[in-house]
Amino acid sequence: MVYDLSTNRRIVTGTTYQTSGVLRVMYGRRKLDDPHIIVVRVANDGKVEVRPEDWQEPFTLNTGSEIIDSDVVDTSSKSINASIIGRELHKIYCNKMLMNAGEWFDVQMLVDGPGGISDASARIAGATLTPVGRAKNLRSQIGLWAVVGVVVVGLLVAGAFTSVGRSILHGSVGNVENQVQLQLTVVPTLIGKPVSEVVPDLHKAKLHLGNQQSIPSSVAAGIVIDQYPGAGTILETGAQVSIVIAQHG
Repeated sequence: MVYDLSTNRRIVTGTTYQTSGVLRVMYGRRKLDDPHIIVVRVANDGKVEVRPEDWQEPFTLNTGSEIIDSDVVDTSSKSINASIIGRELHKIYCNKMLMNAGEWFDVQMLVDGPGGISDASARIAGATLTPVGRAKNLRSQIGLWAVVGVVVVGLLVAGAFTSVGRSILHGSVGNVENQVQLQLTVVPTLIGKPVSEVVPDLHKAKLHLGNQQSIPSSVAAGIVIDQYPGAGTILETGAQVSIVIAQHG
């Protein structure tokens, strides 16, 4: 059994609207200070099935942030009966289920804090739980994946791309396996730079300049004061980054 943190993205990147208190993210009536979406994939990359009775202790995920909501959002097969059976402040528990060789399920969590997984555990008869970085056969059997999340939490905000570097998005149509190579890159920091440096910096990251907006600001004219997506966001190469430029009022 292997697991991988496939998504750990802040729902709203730092913007002038957020720092000024104008932009807020709400979950019901609760204001979230630093909301992140976490997606963890759990997979059986072995050659034999794991039966419900093989789970001596259920699969458990621990985070360093408060878990606001959680659910199983995707499975490799509709027959996989995966669900969240318990949740504490920083921990969730999954049910004991049958997982045939090559099957997987995705757990998604909304957390208020920096995100990430501090620990994952399970006790399975005849098997071990291994992070995907140490699993030898996961790429050949179930691949790596990319996730684009769109989350509505009080207002519509866009969620996140997956792991840095080259990933393989696996899909299945009937008995046909489709593989799409995705080249991913990291959005550079543009805020604070002269607009003349924006295009060269984006080209180095294999990105393009998107929308440009100029607004009155106390910052020197021609300086970038905001960008979307924010620095550090993972995008597919060739994507666009929009900027806001300071102008004299």
